[in-house]
Amino acid sequence: MKGNEISLCVSFVYSLKVKNLINIKKSSKGKLASLFSQVDLFKTKTKN
Repeated sequence: MKGNEISLCVSFVYSLKVKNLINIKKSSKGKLASLFSQVDLFKTKTKN
């Protein structure tokens, strides 16, 4: 019984970590995209 509970806990924590990794990858892409758009805005502002 205890071994089963431990394996359940480990798989739960593992799935959480995988979800966090996927979210981090998504959010870092979003941050990069927003950074590039801010740079583009800055370039257009300095041109005018």
